[in-house]
Amino acid sequence: MRSQFRQYFVTAELIDLARIAVFDLDFKLVAQATGSGTELADSIPICDRMLVRAGRREGPQRLAALSEICTEGERGLFAVVLPIGGLRPAGYLQIVADPVHNLKPIQSVLGVSLQVQSMNGDVAYRADNWSRWQGRDSTLMAEYVAATPDGQPALRLLAQRDVSDFIGELSRTRNIAVAVAGAVTLITVLLALWIVQNTTLQPLQKLTRQLQKVRQDRSRLGDPIEVGGSAEISELATVFNDMSGELARLYNKYKQMAYTDSLTLLPNRELFHRRMSSLLRDSRQHNRTFAVLLLDLDGFKEVNDTLGHHVGDALLRQVSDRLRNIIVSVTHAGWGNNAGEQAIEGVMVARLGGDEFAMVAPGVGGMKTIERLIGYTIDRLTPHYDIEGQVIGIAGTFGVAIYPEHGLDGDTLLRRADVALYAANGLSSGSRCMTKASIKTVSLSSHLRRN
Repeated sequence: MRSQFRQYFVTAELIDLARIAVFDLDFKLVAQATGSGTELADSIPICDRMLVRAGRREGPQRLAALSEICTEGERGLFAVVLPIGGLRPAGYLQIVADPVHNLKPIQSVLGVSLQVQSMNGDVAYRADNWSRWQGRDSTLMAEYVAATPDGQPALRLLAQRDVSDFIGELSRTRNIAVAVAGAVTLITVLLALWIVQNTTLQPLQKLTRQLQKVRQDRSRLGDPIEVGGSAEISELATVFNDMSGELARLYNKYKQMAYTDSLTLLPNRELFHRRMSSLLRDSRQHNRTFAVLLLDLDGFKEVNDTLGHHVGDALLRQVSDRLRNIIVSVTHAGWGNNAGEQAIEGVMVARLGGDEFAMVAPGVGGMKTIERLIGYTIDRLTPHYDIEGQVIGIAGTFGVAIYPEHGLDGDTLLRRADVALYAANGLSSGSRCMTKASIKTVSLSSHLRRN
């Protein structure tokens, strides 16, 4: 940690690094270092309000960097909190810098004399020519207060500029001085505003808009922004783009882990429920139907017990590949036995767990279409599977529920499809379809026959 104070960006005075601290997952201080040496863990952490906000974050937000202006006593600081350990953070790193060093270039940009004060009046920086202009009638003074996210004042910036030349010109050319002075003052103000707008405000506004887009849509993570302006702002934009790209990769990986079955790479149960919820909203609004199909592989336990779980996993992957191909096929006209078979758009297949799969078919409500879809699936799933030299035949069972005939919500549809699946497991091997009246709905089921 101490070596960071000897890095180029510190020694070259690109940043005035004040402190580096390491925290555990509960934001308990582990160790911290300053330029003079490493401090023990029982030292008092700084920017504690920022640490509280960082600790309150949940889920993917805990993987994001947090940066803001904070205070230590009456001293204003700029701090960044970063996770350590990738997708499974082991702790957090806090980097604290003194922002005064990066405020100094404002003098050269605006041509002013600058003084930076803490909120108790202590002077953190004062330009060499500050006292020469101080108190003169010909000096213009402006003040700006930088605040923390809580609205607590952190730094006070005072800028002054000597306009004695303008006053001397006014005394020599009194008749035209008012008009000239007004024009010069206006141009000066507009120029200063233009410089500030283009070198600071516009780039920061771009950064702010990008952060707002990311807040509303996490898929916008990684979108680069092109920011001009001062070297400090450009450097900030570069760091932002790098961090945004890294966070986008982490977010996409997290999203894939959250919604994809790791074995088969099919959508998992969570994504399947989201798809059903979306279909329910659309179907209620437009008075449409859709079918929910559950598929259970018969005899899969025997494959695991006799040939091993690695063979069972390989079998599940091959079954999943065939299901993907089936879904691709039914989205094209003429997929069934009839040349004029209509395409079924938006079909989704997911693995719910073990050897249980689920399909959802939007716009499908008729029994004949469902029977053709099941028969088409049966014909393409039942051919033997060759795994490590072992020829394996499988059988399976379908249970079906239709919205709105069999249920008006996702849980009811899945439960009744599961009841139909259970009932179909009791049919003889020669049966293909059934009507189950005991659940007070028509539930379609079908057997895949073992070859």
